[in-house]
Amino acid sequence: MTDPESADPDEASLVRYIEANRDQYNREVLTNMLLRAGHAPETIAEAWRLADAGAAEARVAAGHEPNRARQRVLSGIAILLAFGAFAVGEFALIAASHGRPMMLLYLLLFPLQILFVTRWIVGRIGASGSLRRGDLAMTVGWLVIPVIAMLALMGVCFGYGGAFGCVLECPQG
Repeated sequence: MTDPESADPDEASLVRYIEANRDQYNREVLTNMLLRAGHAPETIAEAWRLADAGAAEARVAAGHEPNRARQRVLSGIAILLAFGAFAVGEFALIAASHGRPMMLLYLLLFPLQILFVTRWIVGRIGASGSLRRGDLAMTVGWLVIPVIAMLALMGVCFGYGGAFGCVLECPQG
């Protein structure tokens, strides 16, 4: 194992030194090296604080930070919309089915469609680095996309019910 690069005396150099060596050596080893090089403990602590802040900013920029409140709220809205679409769709399918086998099949398939679309939406919201950074356009977009997706699924449900079921009135006979 090679020794860490030697540290320069000023604080900016200490931060660069920590950033350059933190992947190879742990915090304790680097701190001890800096203390042995004659740096004050307060200066070392401040350099670590700055280096940690820079690393946190880099994680946020790369999209590796945990979900923020904005993402949790948007995911919650998407899930609530999914429950609403599920309830309305299932009620409409049951009302339109009148025991027809094709409608009963779709009665089972519709929740799977809702589940897959909602999982995709929630996954994309959780993976969005722009939402973590607070991008307004991305936030508005993720407010609109779940609504459009659930309306599209309801349209498919209505179309299927119109083709294979009795939407308003079943013919007698």
